[in-house]
Amino acid sequence: MRNHAMRPRQLFYVLLAVPCVALSGITTNFERIGLRRIKFGGTFQLREPFRGVRAGRAADYLSDPLRVIAAAWPPHLIKGPTIRDDGVLDYDLEQETINFAGLLTVDGVVDMEVRQSPRGGVTLTSKKLRSVAKLSNGQSVDVPIDFELEGRLDPQSIDPNASAAIRGEFTFSVAADLVGPLLLLPSPALKAAAVAVNRQLDLGGRFTRGILGKYPTWARANPIPRPGAAKESSSVE
Repeated sequence: MRNHAMRPRQLFYVLLAVPCVALSGITTNFERIGLRRIKFGGTFQLREPFRGVRAGRAADYLSDPLRVIAAAWPPHLIKGPTIRDDGVLDYDLEQETINFAGLLTVDGVVDMEVRQSPRGGVTLTSKKLRSVAKLSNGQSVDVPIDFELEGRLDPQSIDPNASAAIRGEFTFSVAADLVGPLLLLPSPALKAAAVAVNRQLDLGGRFTRGILGKYPTWARANPIPRPGAAKESSSVE
């Protein structure tokens, strides 16, 4: 008989496939609603110094919302933005197909609203996750998921020479119907799976590391102008 000790955690991840900015450094809330539906959520905070970087430079770096999203989501799976009349940016975040042991695959798209504020501030909001599971017999099944995410990346200090920092907070809630073999898992296994996924994936930490880790490349491509460079350029012209 095959060993299925790892299956609850993996199946839970297959079902949820939630955005990777929303699952780290939290206490997981879990509720099973009847036999077919589960709900969990939580809040996590970002508190990380941006060592050796001034607030003004960090604000410039974080002024591109695509750069912020791409810190936690593969850039080639980010579609958009569509710009609304009020300036809100709409992105579609496609999910890489997840295959679990031939039992089912899951494809999904997260609808993300992005609002910018001065000095690198960003607010992210999502109220919709479109997800489809394909079973081993080829049947496609819509996975009803109620997903809500509200998060913010706080603006940098108004003093451009102050030390920069990554600060913010995200709150999320997920409610989903169980499909396929997930229906056979008892509530304690699903709850343990949720806790294990949150702890082991370290997705909030991945978001912070993505922002900090990609800064050096951006800084090299966007050097600080030398004092007097603009004046020298004008006199040459």
